[in-house]
Amino acid sequence: MSSPSGKPSTASTEEGNELRTVQKELEDIRFALDAASIVAITDAAGTIIHANDKFCEISGYSREFLLGKTHQVINSGHHSKEFFRDLWSTIQAGRVWRGEVKNKARDGSFYWVETTIVPFLDAAGEPYQYLAIRNEITARKQAEQALDETHRRSLDQESQERAHQRLQHLYEISTLFADFDNVEQTLDAAVGVVARTLPLRSAILVETGRSRMIVWPSEGQLPEQLQPVKDHVKAAYGYLIGAASVESLDLREQAGITPLPRCPVTDVDLAKRSIVLPLVVARRPLFGALLLEGDQPLDRLDLMFVNAVAIQLAIALDRDRAWQRDITRRQQAEEGRTDAEARGATSEQARVVAEEGRTDAEATGAVAERGRIIAEISSEKFEALAAENARLYEEAQHAVRAREQLLAIVSHDLRTPLGTIVMASDVLAERGDLPVVGRIQRAAKSMARLIEDLLDFAAIESGRLTMRRGPHDPGAMIQETLASFEGVAQAKGLQLTAKVEPDLPQVHADADRILQVLSNLVGNATKAAAEGGHISLRAEARGHEVLFAVSDNGPGISEQDLAHLFERYWRSDDATYKGTGLGLAIASGIISAHGGRLWAESELGHGATFQFTIPTADVTSLFTVPTPDPRA
Repeated sequence: MSSPSGKPSTASTEEGNELRTVQKELEDIRFALDAASIVAITDAAGTIIHANDKFCEISGYSREFLLGKTHQVINSGHHSKEFFRDLWSTIQAGRVWRGEVKNKARDGSFYWVETTIVPFLDAAGEPYQYLAIRNEITARKQAEQALDETHRRSLDQESQERAHQRLQHLYEISTLFADFDNVEQTLDAAVGVVARTLPLRSAILVETGRSRMIVWPSEGQLPEQLQPVKDHVKAAYGYLIGAASVESLDLREQAGITPLPRCPVTDVDLAKRSIVLPLVVARRPLFGALLLEGDQPLDRLDLMFVNAVAIQLAIALDRDRAWQRDITRRQQAEEGRTDAEARGATSEQARVVAEEGRTDAEATGAVAERGRIIAEISSEKFEALAAENARLYEEAQHAVRAREQLLAIVSHDLRTPLGTIVMASDVLAERGDLPVVGRIQRAAKSMARLIEDLLDFAAIESGRLTMRRGPHDPGAMIQETLASFEGVAQAKGLQLTAKVEPDLPQVHADADRILQVLSNLVGNATKAAAEGGHISLRAEARGHEVLFAVSDNGPGISEQDLAHLFERYWRSDDATYKGTGLGLAIASGIISAHGGRLWAESELGHGATFQFTIPTADVTSLFTVPTPDPRA
């Protein structure tokens, strides 16, 4: 605006000076940004409309190349799609986004930038441009990565050492549980081993079979500090057995032989640093619980360790309970036999007296004859009782011998895979050779399979094998078995085939148990068949049954061995592989429990065929006494 004289007014001059000042400040800010930071401006669609020298320098691209492109040209592929979706949703909403981004330069190298993106809004509040200000932080990220790697290696080394130590302690515990006479002393030693790995403030064992609660406090732990732990394990055990209170169990409290080492007092909540582990074997009812209270919250490795301890403890206690039952039964049978023999002698004396009375009182012969008859009847009854008790005694002795065989298998065959675990872990700790973990896993799986076999066999022997029967498709079970052995067959070059008769009726069976039998038979066939051999599975209808068959073209089985195949603990001297001698015995027991039968046909040099039948209707009750399912 000009004055009447034509000269600029004072107000116009001041506005011009202010405008030049603002422009100068903006130029200074832009110069400072260009000198210190990587600057880019894009339109609303993300197309680059300005790139400063530092952007061109760090990316390796010319300004002419960058203009008109999007930032996709420097995308490193490091960040996820979700990362960029969050970025765009933030700036499109008119908010400032800050973060760290990994980009890729023209020469293929990577660089990190700390980024701030500011949206410029129009009069309607919608973004029309975005200003991105970046500062390179590659050196810092590399330093952080190096530090993280060092820390990770340190943690890995510490984890390996902890794992090695715990495997050794698990081996010590398994050795204690493998063979023991005094339960209290063995448990005391085992809890002491656990305390060497995991700092414990207390440990409590609840065992309902003996109606007792064994408590191991730490040195210096006051009764008022221990009482909440006792209340916690009682409440947890009551929950496990579905009872509002465990007072009805009348648990007798006793102290452990050796107190645990002194442990510092902690303010951490008891629920976070303790765990209650149920003691149960297979599908049998719960018979106890183990509480372990640490001084700090338990991590994943801690939980894995104490769970392994609880499993071994449960098996050992269950074995001891069974052993005590066998001893009690044998003692009762022996007492019954002795009592019957004594009563038999008394009845014999009565018979002699009656006979003498008959001779001396012929005039009253009818009375004497009556007395003789009564005496002979009494003698026969007591002789029958003695015979029955003798039979029970023989059964008890047979059960004891079977238990001794079982213990021999456990004490020998379970120690072998455990030894492998310890030796492999030694190598792992010394060399850091992670592939050795595979050997550890295979040994552990071998041990788990052996334990399952032993428990299944014990259930079959006692007539307590539990099953969940229902209608199932035989063809589907054949196909599932084939699929599970594809890897084994490919590794050995074996040909696996199946032939399933069309429109087969469904079988009434426990599918898991039938798959267990099929897996055992096919697994044996893969071990017996030579490389490049052939194994076939077959299912066909046979009246009111379905016949399953597994055939191989291996070396075959001798007539002498065929007679012993399904006996427990039996292993052929001619077999090229060794097992526990329980697999086929268990399979036979499972099929018998279904009301079917299992048999084998073979000739030396002509392979072998194992066949079994499963009823299409539940006829199991015709063959076995129904056993309640504890899982129900």
